[in-house]
Amino acid sequence: MPICPNCESTIEYKGGMVCQKCNFDFKEYWLIPHRLLRFKFQRSQRTAANFARTVFWLFVPTLACLAMDFSLALFVVVTIPVATLFTIRTVVALLKNDHLRGIADEPREDFSDESSE
Repeated sequence: MPICPNCESTIEYKGGMVCQKCNFDFKEYWLIPHRLLRFKFQRSQRTAANFARTVFWLFVPTLACLAMDFSLALFVVVTIPVATLFTIRTVVALLKNDHLRGIADEPREDFSDESSE
């Protein structure tokens, strides 16, 4: 069972791959790495090291394909699909504005106030 990168609850395959807690839909992020989704949704994952690693792996596959390119046929067959899959789709996934239900906005019960009365 996959774990939601937004609220870290488990998601059932029978439920259509939509988190019942925060309305996260896995179908919108087809072939996007789970580590990238955690980086996007969880503030604790947004460290300088994770940001550098994410930027590095976003552009290295495309730059490596461009460096190995020697002909137009190889460019069309290899570089364009690699750039689309690894760079363009992941950048679009990072920049996409998601309308998820806020987990922190829900009122929490504080039992310490009741015990002091």
